[in-house]
Amino acid sequence: MALDAVPMDFSHGRSFRTAADEAYERLLHEAMAGDQTLFLRADAVEQSGEIGAPILDAPAPVHPYAAGTWARAPRTSDPRARVAPDLRLSPARKH
Repeated sequence: MALDAVPMDFSHGRSFRTAADEAYERLLHEAMAGDQTLFLRADAVEQSGEIGAPILDAPAPVHPYAAGTWARAPRTSDPRARVAPDLRLSPARKH
């Protein structure tokens, strides 16, 4: 596979000959038109709260590390802690 730079010039106005709606303008229009695809049902909102609440109530500890590195997480029995390999970013990989 070969990768190369490609010009990506997208213009809503040129493609559709009209200005793009603002985000809230579109949202309000869809709500007034009865299109519910952009909205979550109440049970989905409740379930996401049930899933997220324990994480927010007892967050995993933060382990600082030096800039430009990926540090190995300390060994822990906490299942929320993810162990990352100790990687140093080479100059070619830095962003």
